[in-house]
Amino acid sequence: MEKILLYCNRVLPTFAGVNRTFEESKYVIIGVPFDSGSTYKPGSRFGPGKIREASQELESFDPILKIDFEDLLVTDLGDIPLYTEPHIMINTLAKVIEAISIYKKTPVIIGGDHTISIGSIRSLKKIYPNLKVIIFDAHLDLRDTYPDEIRVSHATVIRRIIEELDKDQIIIVGARAISKEEYTFVLEKGIKVFWDKTPPEFPQIVDPLYLSIDIDVLDPSFAPGVGSPEPNGQSPDNLINSIKKIIKKARKIVGFDIVEVNPLVDINDITSSLAAWLIEKILLFIETYTLRAT
Repeated sequence: MEKILLYCNRVLPTFAGVNRTFEESKYVIIGVPFDSGSTYKPGSRFGPGKIREASQELESFDPILKIDFEDLLVTDLGDIPLYTEPHIMINTLAKVIEAISIYKKTPVIIGGDHTISIGSIRSLKKIYPNLKVIIFDAHLDLRDTYPDEIRVSHATVIRRIIEELDKDQIIIVGARAISKEEYTFVLEKGIKVFWDKTPPEFPQIVDPLYLSIDIDVLDPSFAPGVGSPEPNGQSPDNLINSIKKIIKKARKIVGFDIVEVNPLVDINDITSSLAAWLIEKILLFIETYTLRAT
């Protein structure tokens, strides 16, 4: 526990006002205020704070699941420090996620741009060699470099992750902004991509599973506060139904992240509120439908 806190700055308010201790918690929230990997509109470093702020106003009871978020064993450790160099951020986050997972707790990571997923997935891959990853994203993020000669950015993040995992360990959902280079790479490598906006019928999900949700998978009319908006995206209803399908099929969710919320270009905190809502719902689904890691 002490090692984790060396890297984390506690914050007030915590997500949704949760106040469990680390020892009693099942789920551990970590913020990553990083946007040096952004290539269009920076500002997602402010995402963790604004999402926490928006979460204070959400009702916590789910009448369908008949469960209250306030009853979940959730703790919020705050943010790792603000870094501008991606490799330092990735290595620091990886150490934190590894420590959390060793304690048999499920990490919930709030970004920050999508580059942060490299750190969490790299760490969890060491613990779970057969880790599976499902990524919701408007972009394939499979460029080898972007901008020129930059190998680590939010436009290359899935390419870097695939270099550390087998291609069969990754599924991409909702991509609609695609370069010719990326499309060729998908065909050559046989990467599984669901292009359709409607909730796909996923094959049997093999655990352990990590979810990464880039909020720009949603249409900008629902989520305007993103650094790289892309028209003709999913609705929140489609997204949450897809996530529910996945969680109901998976027996073990070992972590998830929500990334790319940019409060500097948001409207009335719509995107931050939606991200906070997604975090609550995903945790309620995990608590209801899965056998968690033990």
